[in-house]
Amino acid sequence: RLNEKKDEKNKKDEKEKDKKDKKDKKENVNYYFAYNFPAILYCYGKEVWPKLNSLFFNLCREKDLKVRRSIIASFHEVSKIVGEKITEEELLPLYDNYLNSKSPLEKNFAIKNLPKILSGVNKEIKEKYFKYFDAVSIFQQNMSSKLRNFFFTNWRNKIDVIEELI
Repeated sequence: RLNEKKDEKNKKDEKEKDKKDKKDKKENVNYYFAYNFPAILYCYGKEVWPKLNSLFFNLCREKDLKVRRSIIASFHEVSKIVGEKITEEELLPLYDNYLNSKSPLEKNFAIKNLPKILSGVNKEIKEKYFKYFDAVSIFQQNMSSKLRNFFFTNWRNKIDVIEELI
């Protein structure tokens, strides 16, 4: 009887472990796909965007912060590949969600990469996003010193922002 209970417990533990492993694999696949999405798009070209855009949008809505952070970090690369029109019509409205996110990390990564994305759009669109650079100054004053050092100590980053906006 004792052995039967142990066997049942072992089977139950194995099922839970398998379930967890499947979830971990799915999260890893999504992360690796998000991380490599710009390279995939670059290899196949802008022409495959209509086939891949739904996958991209799903990755943007992924619950895992690691996946979303990877997407945010590579948004500008996708923007370069798909061009100005698609960036303005499809990508920027989606990117607005990150810029207005409740998650400070997500929002800061989005603001940090915004100049790179805006470099490929017309001036009228750029002007709509100037307000986020004021937000950077306010945020910089209110953040901890460790985060401030992480995001804003590199003077080259500040120059990049200014050059992209001109």
